[in-house]
Amino acid sequence: MPQGRVLAWALLGLTAAGCATGEPARQVSWLERFYPFRGAAAADMVLMDTALIECPVGDPFIDKELWLLLDEQAIPFERKSVLQENGFRVGQVAGTTPAGLQALLTSDKANSNARRLTLHSGKPALVAVGPPRNSGSFQMDRGGGKETVSFERPQFQFDVIPSLTPEGTVRLQFTPQVQHGKAVLIPGVAEDRSGWALKEQRPTETSPALQFEVTLAANQYVVVGGYCERTESVGYQTFVRDDEPAPVQRLLVIRACPAGRAPAGEPPDDRRAEKYQSLASRAAYSVASGE
Repeated sequence: MPQGRVLAWALLGLTAAGCATGEPARQVSWLERFYPFRGAAAADMVLMDTALIECPVGDPFIDKELWLLLDEQAIPFERKSVLQENGFRVGQVAGTTPAGLQALLTSDKANSNARRLTLHSGKPALVAVGPPRNSGSFQMDRGGGKETVSFERPQFQFDVIPSLTPEGTVRLQFTPQVQHGKAVLIPGVAEDRSGWALKEQRPTETSPALQFEVTLAANQYVVVGGYCERTESVGYQTFVRDDEPAPVQRLLVIRACPAGRAPAGEPPDDRRAEKYQSLASRAAYSVASGE
């Protein structure tokens, strides 16, 4: 099976249908399900699958049709209005996954950078949305209202913090960020935790005014995208990339599950699970800090 095949994104026992990409449907395997952790280590652990869907700019399904099938009321009205003003839109899949979205999630072409992250509750993951731009000028709300900002090599990303709830769901907190400019050396903990080491880090602009939260039960998804018509907004600049060789529009799709409450099913084969983790870890766009 090709490395790019997205194993983690089909629901239990379903076959992808209504393919929005024109690719044939295929049977899902058990590896496309969450597999449970064992032992006490699972008590505060979260499994989080991320997908960065890529389609041509203005693709009618991801730009219009999909949003008619999502619950955009998962975000409080006041927060939703602020996000819309800044070019972001957020929706939730709470029931059956729309066939078109299912097809995109299981497509080698549309979803080639899937990740499965294993995180401690309350620890952040940085999820980048595509490669850096050469430069960018756009409107961004940094807490004092929208202002026009310009950056060299802006890299758009979300700081995502998963938290376990008493009800057995996962609350995801999203904060938009922009890394930019040249990297500088700063002191930090060495990778092997043996002491201190200098690490490269680029300046980062965080927008807490655009922070939002979504709570997910097992096999529910949150979908984050941008408005094609709001070209000066940070949401457009994040998700719509007309500066790339093949102009592309992206969607960020995430589902999360408490590690100890994965859906029932076939017992996992540890060797195959490790192989899946190894393949997923090669994706280029996401970095998790879950230690």
